Formats: sequence, C-alpha cells, structure tokens
Amino acid sequence: MIRHLVMNYFIFSVYIAQFEEYTLSLINHLVERKVGHWDTVIRELTAKVNLLYFYTCMFMYMFAAVTQEMAYFILKLFSLNSRFL
Repeated sequence: MIRHLVMNYFIFSVYIAQFEEYTLSLINHLVERKVGHWDTVIRELTAKVNLLYFYTCMFMYMFAAVTQEMAYFILKLFSLNSRFL
C-alpha cells in the first residue's frame, strides 16, 4: 500500500506536472487538499514532492503563492495546538 502511494506521488505526479496545463492545478491540489491530510504518510509525501520537484521547476509560483498558503496553514495549526496546552 505505501509503495503505491510513493509511486503515485513521486513518479506520476512529476510526470503529470511536466504538462504545463496540469502543473498549477496539481500544485494547488497538493497544497489545498494534501498538506493538511489526516494521514501522516500523505502529508510527508506531499512535502517531499513539493520541495524536491515543484520548487525547482516553478520557483516563482511556489514562492509567491504556496509559501503564503503554507505559512497560513502553520499558523492555523499552531493556534489549534495552543488551545489544548
């Protein structure tokens, strides 16, 4: 099961992202839906794919849009965790 997830994230997502019409949609999907996924394996794979591949091929978009979204997500998690301390 885990091996299939790794293949999907590393091989297929990188292959699909080579086509310009899918690149931004795939990045947005990963950031909006998979970064906050309940399964830690999916979150880790999403982070690895984002950092390894998409930051190198779409640096300006990732820096401008995705970094802000990730900062918002981290602040939201921090505020949720601080409520239970």
